[in-house]
Amino acid sequence: MALENAWDQALGREDVNALSAIFDNGIVYIDYDGSLLTKAEYLLRVKQNDIHLQQVVTEEMDVQLFGTTAIVVGTYRIRGVEKGKPYLHHGRYMNTWVLIGKNWICVAASTTPILR
Repeated sequence: MALENAWDQALGREDVNALSAIFDNGIVYIDYDGSLLTKAEYLLRVKQNDIHLQQVVTEEMDVQLFGTTAIVVGTYRIRGVEKGKPYLHHGRYMNTWVLIGKNWICVAASTTPILR
């Protein structure tokens, strides 16, 4: 849960170095629009000059442990400005974390819009 919160904080600060440290190099990321992103593509999207996050809020979070794997499911709201236009994304996410040595690393993540 601490790493999920660190992810939110790093995202809000557009801190690609902090995000890079918690993602596996081979992470599979499915974004809210259905696009499949590599680690490099996700980090590039975070630091793009035409996207500015104003608020990242996790509303719910549940963690299920399966040995050295953790599945995190929750909901979020992200408010920001993209290409000069305000937006609000409300969605559900599922992130997969694996314990490698003494560190938890995110190996897969996906987000789905909540349209209601």
